[in-house]
This record gives sequence, C-alpha cells and structure tokens, in this order.
Amino acid sequence: MKQQPYPPQEQNVQPGMEYLMKPRPIFDNPNYKGSDKLKDKVAIITGGSRGIGYATAEKFLQEGAKVVITASSPENAGKAASKLHQAYPGATVLGISPDLSNLESVRSAFKQVAESLGSIDILVNNAGITRDGLLLDV
Repeated sequence: MKQQPYPPQEQNVQPGMEYLMKPRPIFDNPNYKGSDKLKDKVAIITGGSRGIGYATAEKFLQEGAKVVITASSPENAGKAASKLHQAYPGATVLGISPDLSNLESVRSAFKQVAESLGSIDILVNNAGITRDGLLLDV
C-alpha cells in the first residue's frame, strides 16, 4: 500500500485555518509557466489595481494576454501597472482610470485602448464600491 504524502488533518472549526495545516497550502505555484492560452488577447479588468482584479491581471499576464487595469485614481492605476511590469517584464500592461459611473468616460477610455492595442477580447467587470466599508454588508 502506498504511503500518503501528508498526515491526515482535521480541524473542528469551519472554515479551517490555513496556517494550522502542515504543510501549508500553496496558493500560487512559483514554478508555473503559462501556456500562452491568452496570447495577444487584450483584456480590460475593472478594479484591477488590487485584490481579485490584480490577481486576475497576474494570471492573464502569465497566459500571454495584454492587460489593461482600471483603478479609481491615476495614481493607483499607475502603481499597480508598474508593479505588474516589474513582475512580468516585456508584458503589455496599461493602467487607466476612467470614471466607470460615466458612460462617455468609459467609451472614450475603451476607444483609446482599442486604438492602441487592437480589439478588446476580454472584459472582467470586477470594480465595485462599498459605501460604509463594512465587509459584513457584502
């Protein structure tokens, strides 16, 4: 009988706590090499400067996409795009900050993206707001 690579584990509290697991879970494999599934596709990711949007941008870049992230301010868009450039040298990453509540602002920004990168192939609508900042309301 083949021996299990890890000892059985159980936690009485749900959800379980990753820090208690042995070995600790790997959330992102540092050895992963993309397979160009999205090579030369243009993706716009709203809310791409942090959190789930930023993680999505990273995965798309690993797969060869040209990525445009939106943020609520030019500073946030620039910082996130710069960080992605450092992590993925040679990749195409742009940071923009259109007013997503204004249709004309969005149209203008998307038109500029299409003119500079070609057709837009993927849109990830990830941006959102929380009025009072309480996670419990989500």
